[in-house]
Amino acid sequence: HKAAVMLDSGAHSFHKFFRYGSNATKLKSSLGDGGVDGFVERYAQFVLHSNKNKLLYDWYVTFDYIKDCPTIYKVTKQLQKLGVFPVPVYHGDHDLSWVQRYIDEGHKVIGVGLDRKGKHDRDNVRRYYDAIFSLTEKAGVHCHGFAVTGDLMFQFPWYSCDSTTYIKAGAYGKILDFRPEKQRLGTMHVTDKYAGPGSFETLCPSIQKEIRVSAELKGFDFNQLRTSPFYRAMYNAVIMLESIEYHMRRPVEWIPVRTAITK
Repeated sequence: HKAAVMLDSGAHSFHKFFRYGSNATKLKSSLGDGGVDGFVERYAQFVLHSNKNKLLYDWYVTFDYIKDCPTIYKVTKQLQKLGVFPVPVYHGDHDLSWVQRYIDEGHKVIGVGLDRKGKHDRDNVRRYYDAIFSLTEKAGVHCHGFAVTGDLMFQFPWYSCDSTTYIKAGAYGKILDFRPEKQRLGTMHVTDKYAGPGSFETLCPSIQKEIRVSAELKGFDFNQLRTSPFYRAMYNAVIMLESIEYHMRRPVEWIPVRTAITK
């Protein structure tokens, strides 16, 4: 299907372990005797094995197990010494000089994460991405957006993005709802086990019928959408692709801003 594949390092799971103190023991046991360094070595071995056996992925990411620029930089250098050259990741926890450092070292793709602080303030998020793209676009460096969904995918010149929204929404009893006039992806509870605010059950009969018919026109059984998380995930993938196709026909032009770099 000519789809590109990114190999992630599994760092997201480590973020969760570090966030909750009660999981510290589990984290230590999962790392083994070598600790983080041992895991870095095993990750490098896996990448080298994959390359040798021509497993199909286009690029791979550094092990950003803590959202801390100096630590991520150190681990990236460790991996390079072990013979693998991952895409570095910037999470916004330090100033933009770290992005500039990766640019100066010749990286052609940089992964862009989002620190939890200010994550739900859309204006802050846009300013954050503006500042990064103001640097990378001038240098001809591409950006991969981690967990970038909806209109944010189309307001910036991303090289690529990843998102698990379609799976997570399905697991929590929701389907995606794309409204072209709003140019945003929304969600709706459709599971037959929930009848609270924002659910299918609270809608008027005419809107319920419209949603049922829309799902069926896409080839989905609405009753099955209400009961199966896997089926909802498939439906959500279709909706997400529809939103992407819509936006690709109407690209949003990004206007760069002047950005000061703190050295």
